[in-house]
Amino acid sequence: MSWAVEGRTWESCVSRLPVLWRTAAAFTQGIPAIHCGEEVKESNPAFSVKKGPVMSRKIIFFVFTSIVSVLTTADWVCGQHPLIKKEATVKERKAWYTILRWPKEYRESPLETSSGLSFYELEKGTYLVEILCAGGAYQPLYVYQYFDENQKTPQSFPLLSFKQYEREPSGKVTTRLESEISGLPTFDPKNKTLTILSKSRGPGDCGSLVTYQFEHGKPVAIQARARACREQKWVEPEQWPIIKNP
Repeated sequence: MSWAVEGRTWESCVSRLPVLWRTAAAFTQGIPAIHCGEEVKESNPAFSVKKGPVMSRKIIFFVFTSIVSVLTTADWVCGQHPLIKKEATVKERKAWYTILRWPKEYRESPLETSSGLSFYELEKGTYLVEILCAGGAYQPLYVYQYFDENQKTPQSFPLLSFKQYEREPSGKVTTRLESEISGLPTFDPKNKTLTILSKSRGPGDCGSLVTYQFEHGKPVAIQARARACREQKWVEPEQWPIIKNP
């Protein structure tokens, strides 16, 4: 069936709609074209058509808002993610939660004026997503996800697991994989690395300092230092004992 109304083309009609509706309209290119008349008064109950049944404004509104809802929760349909930026807003964090689905207990930002959501570009179109989960007593808690905006199909976004290190008073080093990271992270945009200082206690005189690079979106430790907790003089984490072959 072909819808036809005298006057404008579908594109010129869409240009009258809000930006979000135009985005939704792009998704409907596969359905029959709709043409708007030059003058469509608010009092008109429907669009008049040359052929076929009358398409009411309520039906058009329902179709458009339904598509907008899909695009909001699964915007990979168009392969574009306009929200991506280094620091997202509080409202954008809520929108991104519907896409990335990190643990629901951390859905809301622990900060009132900040989203606690950051995007670090690893390669063109791929990002390390840093999600602040809690403030913590002396260091925050984060989770991380890998996001590829080039994917054209729905994806799952599991939490990234980081190799963590701990040095015992005997000098022995133990390791474990963690997806919830307590520490102070720093991302190097030039080298595309993430360095995390994890303090084992408040004064920060012991703990670990690990630098990760990302291979196919997965973190790989390239340098690690760790210091045991005992009575000792405070030194900079960069001077802690290095771990060979992390």
